[in-house]
Amino acid sequence: MTQKIKVVFLVACVFLSLFSIQVLNRNIALEAEKKNLLDELGLEKGRGKNLDMILLQYSLELVDLRNKNSELEKNVFSLKSSIEKLSLRRPTESDLRSLLFEFPRRTYDEQVYVCIHFSWDLKQFSRIRGYNISFIVVNYEVLNTGSVVGRGHALNGAYLSDGSWVWIEPQAGTFIRGSLSSSSLSMVLKNTFYGQVIILTHFVVVW
Repeated sequence: MTQKIKVVFLVACVFLSLFSIQVLNRNIALEAEKKNLLDELGLEKGRGKNLDMILLQYSLELVDLRNKNSELEKNVFSLKSSIEKLSLRRPTESDLRSLLFEFPRRTYDEQVYVCIHFSWDLKQFSRIRGYNISFIVVNYEVLNTGSVVGRGHALNGAYLSDGSWVWIEPQAGTFIRGSLSSSSLSMVLKNTFYGQVIILTHFVVVW
């Protein structure tokens, strides 16, 4: 009986040892699998960081492209304006007379429609007709009984087809030959404003 117990005990020990070995192997396999999963998770995190960097780089490149596109649009607009100016022609004296005759001149209104409106509208009207007429803004001073009064005015100007320069008064529908200079403009202003003593401060010509 004692011999049988020993045999059973030995068999149980063998099975227990085998089971322990299986459990140990399983633990080793699970640890290896755990390590692999952690490594893969680390790689995924690294890939995520790399993906974030790639997305950031793409975002910066997109902003840069948008800025370049905006600059390109400005250049295109400027080029179109330059082409349009080059395509406009200088009028002959006869062309200018016809243009001023056809210009839909409105009534002067100190509160609503003044010289600057006349001048700008004539420029746009001329452009539609294919003529290159400039828009001119003037600042000047008038000596009035010992005091100086600041004033402003707007008119137009153009080079005719023969190369000569004319100052254009759109309100009156008239033009005066001269030169694109301060002295010539001062004489035009004196004629326009009935011989007042005028000191021209500056003027701007917009084509």
